[in-house]
Amino acid sequence: MDLITKLKDKKRKENCEEIIAWVGNDCKRFDDLLEILLTHEETMVVQYSAWPLSYCVQAHPSLIQKKLDRIVPILKEKNILDTVCRNVLRLLQFIEIPEEFEGDILEPCMRFIESPTAAIAIKAFAINIVSKLAIKYPDLIPEINLLLTSQIQGAKPGFISSAKRAQRLFKKIQA
Repeated sequence: MDLITKLKDKKRKENCEEIIAWVGNDCKRFDDLLEILLTHEETMVVQYSAWPLSYCVQAHPSLIQKKLDRIVPILKEKNILDTVCRNVLRLLQFIEIPEEFEGDILEPCMRFIESPTAAIAIKAFAINIVSKLAIKYPDLIPEINLLLTSQIQGAKPGFISSAKRAQRLFKKIQA
């Protein structure tokens, strides 16, 4: 399959599904898609590669485990594209985050939650990720809870829903 041509085609959803099926659980094919996300010069192609990549990880979380050292730094980029950020965060929800990457993921997630300009999906995925980390490290709960509480006032329904779900989880953990 010519991934670049497929990603440039106008049938986005259909092509996304074809790419996901083509990659399957194949590490080499997954690496080809990841390489496009990380190195391609055309912004549009990079954006369109992120979507099937996240669904491939959802279906086969092991595909990304040995590649986290390449994908986690994306979260710290100053001018990260919303599409890329959203899908990187989305895929991180489906994996067990290795201890060595927890801090490098937690810090940008907290920043995204706090950002007045971050898209709701980015904030929601970030909340899901920090909630997973809070299960492992309950000492984080007060700080995360304070951040969520400070952001709920005037927030959009998607953020409020994610924040309240996290807060209910925190109550269970602390009970």
